[in-house]
Amino acid sequence: MKTFFIPILFVLSTIFLAESCSKDEVKQQDLKNTQISIIKPTENLEVSQGDTLQIEALITSDVSMHGYEIIIYDITSKTQKSILDKHTHGKQLTITQTWITTNETLGEKEIEIVAIIDHTGLKTAAKRKFVLK
Repeated sequence: MKTFFIPILFVLSTIFLAESCSKDEVKQQDLKNTQISIIKPTENLEVSQGDTLQIEALITSDVSMHGYEIIIYDITSKTQKSILDKHTHGKQLTITQTWITTNETLGEKEIEIVAIIDHTGLKTAAKRKFVLK
């Protein structure tokens, strides 16, 4: 009877150790520790129609991210336009992009930088308002 319990005890111990290791690995990766710093445009920047808007941002994380998206919102008409959806990997993503405002309506706009943290849909975002005159 004693020889029957030893293998069962060994199997249960192995399962317990395997479960505790996998949980520790998940805890070490804080998937929400992602920071987005929008450098340009500055808050409430006024841009003339036809100008080129400079977009600069830095996204940092403790895990390798899976890309980013840049969205422009027209606050007045409540519409949005995705101007870039980039799939790239890294713990630090530098964004340097331009957007020509030629065919856009005038008024308040908002730029949103969305960091895509993983392929399951985990994302975080930062926004900045500007005015097209």
